[in-house]
Amino acid sequence: MTNSPIQEFDQQAQAEMQDYFGAEIVSTYGRLPLEYAAAFRSAAVMDRRFRAVIEVGGEDRLGFLNSLLTAELVKRDGSPTLLSGQWRFAFLLDRKGRLVAEMNVLETRERCLLDLDARLAEVVIKELERYHFRERVTIRVAAVLWQMAVYGPAAAKALAEAGVTEAGALRSGQCAMAAGVVVWRDDLGDSPGYGLLVDVTEGKKMWEKLISGPTKAMPIGWAAYNAVRIEAGRVLFGIDYDNTFLPAETGQLERGVSFTKGCYPGQEIVARMQARDQRARQVVRLRMGQELPLAGAKVMDEIGNEVGVVTSSTICPRLSGRVLAMACVKKGANEVGTRLKVPAEGAMREAVVEDAGSV
Repeated sequence: MTNSPIQEFDQQAQAEMQDYFGAEIVSTYGRLPLEYAAAFRSAAVMDRRFRAVIEVGGEDRLGFLNSLLTAELVKRDGSPTLLSGQWRFAFLLDRKGRLVAEMNVLETRERCLLDLDARLAEVVIKELERYHFRERVTIRVAAVLWQMAVYGPAAAKALAEAGVTEAGALRSGQCAMAAGVVVWRDDLGDSPGYGLLVDVTEGKKMWEKLISGPTKAMPIGWAAYNAVRIEAGRVLFGIDYDNTFLPAETGQLERGVSFTKGCYPGQEIVARMQARDQRARQVVRLRMGQELPLAGAKVMDEIGNEVGVVTSSTICPRLSGRVLAMACVKKGANEVGTRLKVPAEGAMREAVVEDAGSV
């Protein structure tokens, strides 16, 4: 996990910290309602020290990655479909079709950058090296890069004030090199969003530009981000699913898997499951009342049979305090409109499966 260049800022701001799989990250800067609101009304900036970047260079990089990932990066005739200035979400699978990792693949003319959970970086590098034979590629952790994200309707304006003027022209799925940083457009539902990779030696300066510029982006922690991403239906590896899952079970199949590309590890299993609609479970989003269930709470059907488990949950201010939760449920309980029951705050509560889009 990258050492954050704004640790001194966090200490001075008396940020509330939390554990994130053995590492410390900011939970909140003590103004959670304002942090949440900034992501929808102005601009919010987040330290994403829990992310890492793998750099894959060399002239064979796209073909090499295309042979391993679920997204199409190169056509069957060898021409690239991931062009410079574009990015794509993808899974890396084992030969049984189960997840090794999920990542964003950014093509920046001379290299591919793989943005992923920092806990998975070492595992992914070993897996890539295992398949690396004569391809002209280089693989390494880009340890000098630190990641931020900026969300909200004024996010592009805040970035422009900090010198990243190219952000405002980006559409979803696009990235750019700008002012010595890499920026890409990744909206969370109806909240415009931008990922930002900065040299760690320049990170503090960029952070200060964002929070002290005319727009004054508000620093936010995991608590606000978690609420925004659940509202947007954005599930996360390690939280809503893990390496026992198949792509079809994640709720991210259309986003992360191409069914027209060439072979990759686990492809036959993924294709067979899709053709036969075989999935024992699936991550879905539940809409509830105002009682918040805890992660790990059992999900029941209307006659009391256990059909799943809550994986994450949040109170949604934009729904007048109603609760949204991500849950992994069995096939048959995953259809939109299915009524379920979940224990929350001392009683069984009603829950309804809904489309995992923005509110």
